[in-house]
Amino acid sequence: MSYTNVLDSGRTSPRGELNSYPLKEMKLTIDTRERLLTSALFLLEMYKIVMGTCLTVFVPHMCTETEVCSLTSSVYRDSLLHQVAMGWNLYSLLTILFMYGMEMYRENWCIRYLDIDESRSALNLDTEIEEYPQMKHQMATLNQRYKYAVIISVASQTVNIGLSVADLALAWAGISTLTPLLSYVLLLSIKMLTSYNTATSSLKKERAYSAYMRTQKTYNTIDADYKTAKPVSVVP
Repeated sequence: MSYTNVLDSGRTSPRGELNSYPLKEMKLTIDTRERLLTSALFLLEMYKIVMGTCLTVFVPHMCTETEVCSLTSSVYRDSLLHQVAMGWNLYSLLTILFMYGMEMYRENWCIRYLDIDESRSALNLDTEIEEYPQMKHQMATLNQRYKYAVIISVASQTVNIGLSVADLALAWAGISTLTPLLSYVLLLSIKMLTSYNTATSSLKKERAYSAYMRTQKTYNTIDADYKTAKPVSVVP
């Protein structure tokens, strides 16, 4: 927790009178900085989500033998398979947004109740959280829900890729289709794999691995605001 106090004094007006300014206090807690970082990273992830799920719209493909579909043409293409694939694109987008919502909720819970202390072992929380049974139960519940959300997203995206590739194959535009298709699928697949590993490891080891840190880190201690001699009630 850091404070910055700004006091502007000693400046005089043209009449020689001393101007007084109110004391301004700026407070930016560690938790707030972590939430801002998490939100910023989530906004960057939105590109992966939309481009990686709506493949039949954003991957270039042919509308005629000589013409590549525009964005509008891609949406209104008259083909049953295309309409089914595009419908599944939207369903896949919703499932992944749900996963991200669960991920953000879990991350914010960790930021509020836990902390990352570089001076302590990653195993520290294993013993420390035993003094906070409600908090331990809530963490386990969030990890379980997060894993379910990830599994649903992975399953829907697997079907989504299959339907999208089948649809795009009927309007293939060569390298113009292949390159962005591989790029979008790879971007989202890496995210899916990272989320799955985070959820599985957190649940298996009974820990709270961060889903947004650039390098995998685990929250390894109770937040100082909630560290008490007696167990505290945890707000879900």
